[in-house]
Amino acid sequence: MERATADDIFEKFKECFGEKQILSNLVGVATDDANVMLGDMNSFVQKVKTIKPRIFSAHCLSHIGNLFAQKAQKSIPQSVLTLLTKAYAYFSRSSSRNEEFLKLQKSIKPLSLLTPNPTRWSVLKLSIDRILELWDLLLEYFKNEVKKLTSRDI
Repeated sequence: MERATADDIFEKFKECFGEKQILSNLVGVATDDANVMLGDMNSFVQKVKTIKPRIFSAHCLSHIGNLFAQKAQKSIPQSVLTLLTKAYAYFSRSSSRNEEFLKLQKSIKPLSLLTPNPTRWSVLKLSIDRILELWDLLLEYFKNEVKKLTSRDI
């Protein structure tokens, strides 16, 4: 598809769903909220309604959820994002530090920190959850690191 106009999207839609006999059974369509998709005049949904006048159309709930999460993510203080990024980088850039931290964990399946990804809110949540889960061990690890550094200096 060269362009993302309502006409082009509708033609590709008919091509894909018409040949599989799905179009005749279609009762609803969910899209993002772009004007080309849900607009009142010359949108994809308006074009679908020319062949399926009683079709139900809605803004996709997954897309709405993603938009909410992206907005909510902006309320996370920058210091938290910095902590996530620096903690991940500290361990991921040194296999010996990472191995030492994993040994500190006495569980059967030791956990590593996850890459914080501010553009993927679900990954960011997992990263926050993981650092909270490992918080006490991280404190212990860094206290030991401080002791090592201060004992070398004495």
